[in-house]
Amino acid sequence: MNRLLQQIKKVPIYGWFLGVGILAAQYGLYLLAHGLSNVLGTAGWAFCPKIAAIDDRIPLIAVFILIYVYSYVFWVFGPVFATLTEKKNLVNYLIMLAASELTCFLILLFAPTYIDREAEGLLEYAARPGVFNWMLRVIYQSDGGRIGYNLMPSLHCLSSMCCYLAVRRRPEVSRTLRIYSCVMVVLIAMSTVFTKQHYIVDVVTGLLIPVIWYVIVQKIDPAGRYFRKRVSNHLEIAEKQQ
Repeated sequence: MNRLLQQIKKVPIYGWFLGVGILAAQYGLYLLAHGLSNVLGTAGWAFCPKIAAIDDRIPLIAVFILIYVYSYVFWVFGPVFATLTEKKNLVNYLIMLAASELTCFLILLFAPTYIDREAEGLLEYAARPGVFNWMLRVIYQSDGGRIGYNLMPSLHCLSSMCCYLAVRRRPEVSRTLRIYSCVMVVLIAMSTVFTKQHYIVDVVTGLLIPVIWYVIVQKIDPAGRYFRKRVSNHLEIAEKQQ
């Protein structure tokens, strides 16, 4: 815990701006995809990605709305703690994040999905008394009401996985933080289906897209190539000056 507090104190000021800025950009991209799908007419292509054999067996557990809402805080701290790692990792993380978000945007735009909450009985369930059900009602109402759009891939899962991959196997951050990030990915993924905000396909695609881009970026290592080339150029200049 002490090391974690020390690391928080070491976060550069731009790290906090980065965390808040990325969260705002993600939400903006989500809204833009929905708006453009209506303008371009692709919203008419919307389909329900439900796999009844799996999704109908998953219960609605209202208490998971706490994890679902807390995820927004977690997304801010992902980029924040990424700034504690070496610059090469930070830049590669930002490239991986941008590629994942762009992939998500294109899917939301050209392969939109929806959930009929009334047909699923979710509105009736959320109307029951209790603070967690009230929170469900608020989330449902703010996310389309009867019909929820842009389910696949789950942005909750995608953003959370990006946060974990930013600190995965990074010695610059504490082991506690790495474990915490991994656990949060699992809990947030669970919250998306237990609150019935997403189907299982949304979760799988939301987790898989960042992993694929992470592997690609790690393999290509664009930041590493840039910094090595930069060092090489400086050495060449220094040799010429001698």
